[in-house]
Amino acid sequence: MVRDTRFLSLSFGSAFSLLVLASASLGLGTLPARAESAFDAIGTQVNKVFENGKASVVRVHAAQAPLPGTTDSFETIGSGFFIDNKGTLVTAASIIGFSPAVSVEVGGLRLPAKILGLDPRSGVAVLQVFDGITPFLTFGKEEDVHTATPIVAIGFPLNLPSAPSFGMVTGFDTQYLGRFFSCTHLRTSLPISPGQIGGPVLDGRGGVVGMLIMAADERKFAYALPASAIQKIVTDIAVHGRVEYGWIGVGVDPRSDSNDVKITQLFESTPASTSGLQPGDTVVRIGPREIAKASDVIDASFYSEVGDDLAVVVNRKGKLLTYKFTVGERPSRLPVPIPAIVPTSPADVPQQAIPVRADLPR
Repeated sequence: MVRDTRFLSLSFGSAFSLLVLASASLGLGTLPARAESAFDAIGTQVNKVFENGKASVVRVHAAQAPLPGTTDSFETIGSGFFIDNKGTLVTAASIIGFSPAVSVEVGGLRLPAKILGLDPRSGVAVLQVFDGITPFLTFGKEEDVHTATPIVAIGFPLNLPSAPSFGMVTGFDTQYLGRFFSCTHLRTSLPISPGQIGGPVLDGRGGVVGMLIMAADERKFAYALPASAIQKIVTDIAVHGRVEYGWIGVGVDPRSDSNDVKITQLFESTPASTSGLQPGDTVVRIGPREIAKASDVIDASFYSEVGDDLAVVVNRKGKLLTYKFTVGERPSRLPVPIPAIVPTSPADVPQQAIPVRADLPR
């Protein structure tokens, strides 16, 4: 096996610090005195998470029609995992594609799977296997996931048996190389192989905190869709038969940061277009979510529920105003923005605006 020496420059002191961090986060208690014991302790815990979870992780096969200009059909293969004991599992939508026939390997058997729903925007596909009671993984506490949180991924690399990968969360991103995600994703240090996409990302207790959704930088690291997003997709498909995305109709500068997220545009025929919000307003809160950066607006829109009443708090020239409206459904094509209209007198301010206390927490 050829090793890339670029990954071998970590000093022993840095490696030891990483082991201390991982040991504490994985619940290993006090780090043993000898470095060899530290490696063994972490390996033991990673193996425990893997052994407890591997039965719930499956290999997914999707038959694909021949590509244009070819005559040979082919198969895409990835990983997936059960989320209940009734055979419901999730995987990456990119594995399924336009496949007319999907199957999964469960306990040495290859079983047909029904596609309950597929959402290209989030990258999630929900499948069903009808084969009695199935082992399954439970979702972890997403609020406990921070930068440098140790994680374990389980998947099927290439044509090999399932295997664990150990790494950590290295950041939280809403875009990669100019491509915006549907919501904030976990950036991980997990180098992954073909076949592992769609597998679960687990915390030290074995709870699902994400799903591997995309490899980056020649597979040197990977992005994972967070558990809360997976749960939203699964719930929407179960309730509505499809994913319903909330739509507010507010555009903000994606580079906004440092508690200065300004509205840049409003879209026609959307809840926001007649609410009284204006370009130039600084967004303070959307529903229960505090807005400190542009990604907070992206997440607020992603997790909003169609039909819910929503309050948006903005700062306009030092005055906090609240606007309330009902969340609409995101259109397949975005409408055009409406021209900016800046009121010239108090009479021009819509009556939906409700002043709130200036000392409102931000």
